[in-house]
Order: sequence, then C-alpha cells, then structure tokens
Amino acid sequence: WVVFAFFHVLEFFSDHLVWWVPLYWLAKTIFLVWCMAPINQNGSAVVYKLVIRPLYVKYHGDIDTVMEKAVNKAEGLFEKVTEKAKKVAKEVTNNHKSELLDNWTQH
Repeated sequence: WVVFAFFHVLEFFSDHLVWWVPLYWLAKTIFLVWCMAPINQNGSAVVYKLVIRPLYVKYHGDIDTVMEKAVNKAEGLFEKVTEKAKKVAKEVTNNHKSELLDNWTQH
C-alpha cells in the first residue's frame, strides 16, 4: 500500500505531463500488476527497497519535524476554535434567555 500511495501521489502531480504519452495507461497497468504479483521480487518490494526506504531513511527527521509543527499548529487552532465556540454559545444562550424573559414579562 505504501508503494501504491507513493505512485498515486507521483501520478497526481505528473498526470498533466504524461496523459498524452502513448501507451501510458497500458504501462501503468502492467506496472501495478507487477506490484501486486505474488512473487518474491514483485514491484512493490523492489520499489520499496530501492526508492521509498532510502528516501525515508534520508528524510525521516525532516518529516518528523514538519509533522510535529503541523500537529502543534492544529492543536493551537483547535484551542482557538473551541474558545470562540464557547463565546458564541454563551452569547446565544444569554440572548435566548433575555428573549424568553422579555416574552414572559410581556404576557
């Protein structure tokens, strides 16, 4: 699945460049079948061993740093949204209470 996701991301960004290549879809299909073939050295094992694993080993520190920053920003954003939602809920509740009180005193 890692190889398929990697291939899918590459294809997403290169699709506009390769869609006109003759027999691209046939080559893609053959590649994906090779990746899923039930043999020892199928495409997934080869691509993972020669491409994905070396890239991961080289950049995993940078990836972890970026992910940690993203998590921290998301947590900060979540806290801001939560505080804003609490303020809005309090305002709505107070307005609703005053409307109910006004309606009750008018009768």
